[in-house]
Amino acid sequence: TMAGQCGAIRNRTSQFIRYRDSFRGASRPTCTDTFPANGKDERRISKQKLLEGGADIEMGTIAETPNWMKNVEATQSLFSIISAKKEELAKLMAKSKRVGFDADNEARRKEQISATAEEISNLFKKCERNIQGVSEGADPKDAQDRTLRKNVQVALATQLHELSVGFRKEQQRYLDKLREMESKSQFRPAGRG
Repeated sequence: TMAGQCGAIRNRTSQFIRYRDSFRGASRPTCTDTFPANGKDERRISKQKLLEGGADIEMGTIAETPNWMKNVEATQSLFSIISAKKEELAKLMAKSKRVGFDADNEARRKEQISATAEEISNLFKKCERNIQGVSEGADPKDAQDRTLRKNVQVALATQLHELSVGFRKEQQRYLDKLREMESKSQFRPAGRG
């Protein structure tokens, strides 16, 4: 969802419209005009220049995405992976909560649950490192950049916290259910042998 995403977004539409409008009135060769070049007539000069990369209209250079934004994007993709892994883990936990008689399957399922939970924990750690990396390399003199990065960090940290809390609650419910199942399986009524 778009509401869950955060990050700096640059809207360059107004800049494009200004450039386009500034060149609308300028005289440019049309596709049907003929111009002498190298002793012969060339048609469609503007289209040919565009195809060759020698266009007469320049929009300026577009800056590459800052490195800290790459951390933001990586963190957001990790959030998606964590959510998918949490769903996978929930399915494994639901299967494990069922009473069964196959000890081998149950042992394999518990191993899968443990491995998936460990993988999710490692993904959380990667997210933390990426979030910390957002502030790295900030220009100490640029207050606006520092503020932007700090706001992005807070938004990402909030999302990470919400994911983490949900994960820990699920883990706790699963462990409580396991303890309950173990205590029921160890209970033997008195007088029965």
